[in-house]
Amino acid sequence: GVTTNDSPDADGVLNHAEITTVQRVAGDLVVDVTLEAAAGDYRIELFGNAAADPTGFGEGETFLGGSTVTHTGSGAETFTLTVTSGPTILSTTATQDLGGGSFGATSEFSPAVPSPDLVIVNSTGDTSDAGTGDGQCDTGGTNSEGDPECTLRAAIEEANDPTTPVDTVWFSIPVSDTGHTAGVWSIAPATDLAALSEVLTIDGSTQPGYTTTPLIEIDGTALGGVNPGIDITAAASTVRGLAVGGFPADGIGVKADNVVVVGNHIGVDALGSSDFANAAHGIAVSNTALNVTIGGSTAADRNVIGFNGGAGISVDNVDTTVIIGNYIGVQADGTSAAANDRGVS
Repeated sequence: GVTTNDSPDADGVLNHAEITTVQRVAGDLVVDVTLEAAAGDYRIELFGNAAADPTGFGEGETFLGGSTVTHTGSGAETFTLTVTSGPTILSTTATQDLGGGSFGATSEFSPAVPSPDLVIVNSTGDTSDAGTGDGQCDTGGTNSEGDPECTLRAAIEEANDPTTPVDTVWFSIPVSDTGHTAGVWSIAPATDLAALSEVLTIDGSTQPGYTTTPLIEIDGTALGGVNPGIDITAAASTVRGLAVGGFPADGIGVKADNVVVVGNHIGVDALGSSDFANAAHGIAVSNTALNVTIGGSTAADRNVIGFNGGAGISVDNVDTTVIIGNYIGVQADGTSAAANDRGVS
C-alpha cells in the first residue's frame, strides 16, 4: 500500500509531494507542489497519466518535466513547476538530489489530480451537478466506490458554464457500478442531456479496458421528444468512442462548425452487432454546420452506423462535410447487415 506522509518526515521513507493547485496559463499547466522534507535539494518531477491508479495515486506514464528545488527543512514548502501538456491526470515524485548527477531516495507517487480542463465521469448515474461554475464535476453524492460522483450529465453541465476551464470529459467508471454489464457501462438519461454549448471533447475511449470498440453506451430508450441524444451546438467539439442509441430522434445532432465525430457506434450497440437504433438519423448535420468531419482513415476513427430509422448520416451542407472510413449499414465486422432506412442523404 501507499505509505502515509509523516510530519516531520522522520520514518525513513521520503514523503511524497502533494499537488495543491493546477492552473492552465497560456496553454501550459502551472502546478504548485508542496513537499515536507529535511533540508536539502530535491528533484520534483511531474507525470501525466491516462488514468489514476486504483489507489487514487498517480503513475509515471508520461514524463512532463521536472525541476531541482531547495528545501529549507522548515515544514511544508511549496514550489511551482510549469509544463506543457494537454488534458491529463497529474502526479508527482520527489527525489533527493545529492549533486554532481547523483540522486538518493525517491518518494512514492503523489495522489492523482486532473488538469483543470478535465473532468472524469465515474458513474453511470444521471444526477445533475451540485453547483456549476466551480470547475468540479460533483453531484454531491458518491459513486459505487464511495468517491465523489461525476455523471455525464453533471460533466456536460459543468463544461457548459463559460466561467470554468472544463473542455474535456474522460471516463473511469468502476466495474462495481450498477450500469455495468459484461464489460459495457450503460448511461440511460431520464431527461434530455443538455446540448454542448461550449467547446467540449467527450472521449469514451478513455474508459479503462477500451481497445477498439466503445465501452460506454448512451441509451435514450427512456426518452421522448425530438432532441438529438448528443446535441452539439459548440464549434470545435469532438465526440469519440461512445455507443449512442435508443433515442426517439437523431443519435447525434451537429449544429456547429469544425465538429469531429469519430470512433462511435451509432444505432449499433457497443459490441457492434445488435440493433440499438435511433428513431431518426444516426448523425444529422445541419445546414449551419461547416467543416464537419465524420470518421477517419484509421480503424480507431471509424464510426459504425446502422439500424437507424432515418439516414445513417443526414447532411444538409455537403460541400464542407468530410465523411470518411465509416461502416454505414453494416455491423462492426464490416459485412453483416445493419441497414439504416437509407445510407447518406
